[in-house]
Amino acid sequence: MIDHITIAVSELQTSKLFYERALEPLGYRLSFGKEAVFWAFDVGDGALFEIRHRTANHL
Repeated sequence: MIDHITIAVSELQTSKLFYERALEPLGYRLSFGKEAVFWAFDVGDGALFEIRHRTANHL
């Protein structure tokens, strides 16, 4: 089982807004993050979908 996936994005704020809207109908919510670095969405059963700014160091 995959417990989390992280993708690098060039526009973190734009991507955050996109994924908040795209994942909301599925019942997935923003869980935690750090402004200008990364955001993590709870996608159920302890799994996370994360986006990070492509220039941020690996977390």
